[in-house]
Amino acid sequence: MKLMRAMTWFDLALCAALAIPFIAPIFIGLLSEVSSMIGSRRLGMPGGFSAFFINLAGLFGVLWNIIMLTSVDRRHHLIDMGARAGVIGLLLWHSLFSNLPPIFLIFIATELIGGLIKFNWLQSTKTVATPPPQN
Repeated sequence: MKLMRAMTWFDLALCAALAIPFIAPIFIGLLSEVSSMIGSRRLGMPGGFSAFFINLAGLFGVLWNIIMLTSVDRRHHLIDMGARAGVIGLLLWHSLFSNLPPIFLIFIATELIGGLIKFNWLQSTKTVATPPPQN
């Protein structure tokens, strides 16, 4: 449980960096530097419409991670596993078809690690009752 919570806090911090308009460019700048250091291209700094959606996605990530930190409902955590698979799919798609720089492939590793940690936790808590759906 401690490892899962630590991974959630890590994810929340990354999402928060993207959610805050004046911090997101700094975070993207750091990713750009690392991208350049590993021999890949530097990242462009998005503005306007693109920047808004980066901030919005970061905000949704922050809100989702707060739910993950506060909910013991298995359904929420199962949905999280599906969302992680979706993020991996998006990363792969954009890496293959949209020229996403290779630095973003590191996030596949974080999603896989987080998913494995979550899977192990879900397996160890199978006997925990899930509340009935609200009608």
